Amino acid sequence: MPVGLGATEGGYVHYPLDDLMAVAGARERAAPLPRGREDLAPCPTRCRHAMAEFAVYSYKVLLFEKHGDGCFRRPEEYLRRAIATVTTHDLPTLRGYWEGRDLELRDRLQLFPGEEIRRYVYDERA
Repeated sequence: MPVGLGATEGGYVHYPLDDLMAVAGARERAAPLPRGREDLAPCPTRCRHAMAEFAVYSYKVLLFEKHGDGCFRRPEEYLRRAIATVTTHDLPTLRGYWEGRDLELRDRLQLFPGEEIRRYVYDERA
């Protein structure tokens, strides 16, 4: 992402998807370990379809697996081929999330763009 631009304004590198999936599929036969790939928000639909076709596991992060009403998805609602984790290296720990420590840090560092968004984030977390 260029400095000063948001996440939706970055660039993406496109690879020959079918070739990459064929290589991943060949490796599966050699070493039967599930392969994960972050298929979070910016993952193109075509890539998600290819992951299913070639049996590449999705990478599901609990903190992002919510319904529209803010409730977390139940385990049985996850894709069958998914590697699930509570959090990642660049997100708060579960305890930190539960106690709102990440929000307190954002407050302290004045990272909320305005009071309305700050209130919304705190309310959504509650």
